[in-house]
Amino acid sequence: QKRRIKMKKLLKKILEKILSNPIITQIEIAEQLNLHRVSVTRSITKLQKLGVLKRVGSNKTGYWEIIENVL
Repeated sequence: QKRRIKMKKLLKKILEKILSNPIITQIEIAEQLNLHRVSVTRSITKLQKLGVLKRVGSNKTGYWEIIENVL
């Protein structure tokens, strides 16, 4: 059963970017969505706290894993 999480459009856009490219960096997301990196960092932290997203591996060589697909 899919858990319903109310998310803002920005969080969904970030998840879509990660879904299409799990090794994408926060800087690349910020550039593609025309945002500041800090906004992306804040949003990713929120997604991690919601239990939707986690980082696997190191910051440099790791990748993003969507734990629960809420899109």
